[in-house]
Amino acid sequence: MIPSNFVQFFGFRMGEHLRRIKDLSISGCQNILPKHLLKATAVMVMLETLDISDCPQFDSEDLLKIMGRLPILATINISKCKNMHGLIFDKLAKFSNLRRICSSSNQQIQSESVSRFLGSSTNIKQICLSQSHIFKGMLTPFPLCASLDNLDVSSCGLTIVGCYI
Repeated sequence: MIPSNFVQFFGFRMGEHLRRIKDLSISGCQNILPKHLLKATAVMVMLETLDISDCPQFDSEDLLKIMGRLPILATINISKCKNMHGLIFDKLAKFSNLRRICSSSNQQIQSESVSRFLGSSTNIKQICLSQSHIFKGMLTPFPLCASLDNLDVSSCGLTIVGCYI
């Protein structure tokens, strides 16, 4: 059952409306709890893009549970989600449909996690880590990822040695 407050927030009646949604942004909506989105995504089988940026109530485990219900999810925006674990990219590697990830302005991104993700992801096209604090193993090289078209590490405090590809 989809929580009625979630459905009412978007002005939907239950049922087919949620099934057809391809893009969902709840950016900055701090009243939508992870448990509500988890229940709603059970029927959002067509969802390709999910934006939970600036939602501090979501953590890494919530994100992974939600993504596990979205078989064709290709784009995720977790920017300004303060509770994402530094190793989140290790866990995102199992989602082979992901093409674009935006994780800007996050505080704890570990460069080793990003490196492992890039080394194991064959379909990723774009990663944005701008204004994130990338720490631990700053000199870990990002491996060559043949499918990657865009890597944004602007304002991350990396040195030229720390962000070579």
